[in-house]
Amino acid sequence: WAFGDVRTKKIVITPQFDEAKHFFEGIARVKKNNKWAYIQRNGKKMTPFNIDDGGDFKNGLTWVRKNRRYFLINSRGKQVYGFRKNIIPVSNLHEGLMIFKQNNLYGYMNKNGKIVIPAQFTKAKNFSNGLAVVLLKYYSEKKYNKYYYKTSMLSYVNKKGQLILKPYIWGELYSFTKQGIAKVYNGEQNIYIMRNE
Repeated sequence: WAFGDVRTKKIVITPQFDEAKHFFEGIARVKKNNKWAYIQRNGKKMTPFNIDDGGDFKNGLTWVRKNRRYFLINSRGKQVYGFRKNIIPVSNLHEGLMIFKQNNLYGYMNKNGKIVIPAQFTKAKNFSNGLAVVLLKYYSEKKYNKYYYKTSMLSYVNKKGQLILKPYIWGELYSFTKQGIAKVYNGEQNIYIMRNE
């Protein structure tokens, strides 16, 4: 794998990687001999090829896994936080919080590793406009128009860990817009709700 400039159609980083990901915030993840590293746009390595897995940079940070342990690193490739052994980060920072997994449940922590919302959800999505969609439990599978879908007990959580919508059996909840409107699927049709927090 290599990197090229789409404007000039020239190779700017020569073929040398077994796999490569897109640049995010000027940094890309590349793979050699089953190990990952991060490079800058000029090809300069920010980390050695000693990473087992990792995410894409967002807000100057990303998570990495090395030797079965998870860490946060900054845009200089320096480790800024090491997670406890039973905590697995599953997203990057969104509006100051990231999703983590602990004992098969999901919660939210900040960039310093402080748990802001304890792991208590079956599934969780990233924060958007101050709220995140969370799944409390799977409910049942229904048939509609010859298709099967799984209904779930869903709600929205704010950054204080409070549910702002009474948990209900939905087919799907979507993020609120900046105007305070969200689309929800009730199993038969899409409807729209207003935020009243």
